[in-house]
Amino acid sequence: MDRLHDRTQDRLHDQDRLRQQDRDRIYGADLMSARERQQYEQKLHSLATEQERVQFRMEHEQQMQQRARERGVTLRPGPGEAQVRTQEQQRQREREQTYGYSLMTPAEVAQYRERLRNARTEQQREKIRSEHREQMQQRARERGESPPK
Repeated sequence: MDRLHDRTQDRLHDQDRLRQQDRDRIYGADLMSARERQQYEQKLHSLATEQERVQFRMEHEQQMQQRARERGVTLRPGPGEAQVRTQEQQRQREREQTYGYSLMTPAEVAQYRERLRNARTEQQREKIRSEHREQMQQRARERGESPPK
């Protein structure tokens, strides 16, 4: 019974941590509803090119600054286009390194990476990667897509 409670608490803690990571990643997230943050992540995830993602993020920054003015709150300055480009290039490298990235939600990507970071041995990491690969191949089949490369 205690183990079940511990697992539930761990799961809740992980969900809270992932929500905070989402808020940290999205400029002006505290001014957005949970639904808006989810839509933002989905839209960003769906954009095909770095230029589209940079443009989307810069437009979002302007919208959040406007929202902050309307609500009479101060919002820290945004990262600026050069920093957004650098961040998008880093995220592109991460996408290329994560098997099945296009089939995953941002929360799933974060959970997968966290599992890999927490693994203590290379054998554990390899087991996690193998299980993940099987899950992504299954997901692709269920969606009628080709398996990731």
